[in-house]
Amino acid sequence: MALALVPKGDIVAELRRRRAEAMYLLGRHDEAHTEAEAALAHCRELGDRYEEAATYRVLALSAAAVGRAAEAKKWFEQGFAFYDDIETP
Repeated sequence: MALALVPKGDIVAELRRRRAEAMYLLGRHDEAHTEAEAALAHCRELGDRYEEAATYRVLALSAAAVGRAAEAKKWFEQGFAFYDDIETP
């Protein structure tokens, strides 16, 4: 619904990331990863660096859950770098 109302809104990026987190917690790791990739694209389009950093975490968790350790490490490192860059603990 949010995507239809405000397709370029930052709320959409956050909702997609949170949806990916929920999928991850439900054990739907591949779906979580796909949704997180969509959230990441939206974050990048908007320039929302905080949500982008949070989305890297979900990408890392979902990659790790399906045994893609190198990819997970890459996403975690990217997220930590973004958090450092925007001075968020």
